[in-house]
Amino acid sequence: MKSLYFCFLSGLFAAVAAWGADASAHPVNALTATLVQRAQDEVIRIQALVADGTLPKATLDEAKAKLADIQDQEILAETLYGEPHVENMTDAQGQAMLAAAQRRVDRQQKIVEERQKLLESGILARSEVAAFQEELDSRRRALELAKNRVQLMQELRQMAETEQRLAHAAQAGVASVKNV
Repeated sequence: MKSLYFCFLSGLFAAVAAWGADASAHPVNALTATLVQRAQDEVIRIQALVADGTLPKATLDEAKAKLADIQDQEILAETLYGEPHVENMTDAQGQAMLAAAQRRVDRQQKIVEERQKLLESGILARSEVAAFQEELDSRRRALELAKNRVQLMQELRQMAETEQRLAHAAQAGVASVKNV
């Protein structure tokens, strides 16, 4: 069920990100901020219950993983699905985007592996595991998109640097631009 929630969120982030162009008024920013705040509040609430002995520590670990996942989704919403455009993206933003996408894939891979063991034990039905696998596939696609965006960003920078060198050579009156 949790995987369906994250699948829904991923789709919602992508759809809303495609909807607007103004980053300051972007609905994704408000949505992600709200989701992060709720997840942080949930971790605090569960920490108190774990300290009282009401809930097991595993519940707190799940809540912290959910918070980390939402925080990584927030990074992706800002960089991969929303603003800035690839030509305005910094190296730090690109690396943060890649790292967030990879962490999301790693977390989901761990969940799929755990659910696969439960399937093999006969505890879960194949259909229940399929939803987790679909979420993993979705996260892998997002990781590939992030990699492609970073590669595009690097190629655009290289082209801009080459154009600058050509312009400087032309201004300097260099007869041959072979060194450029």
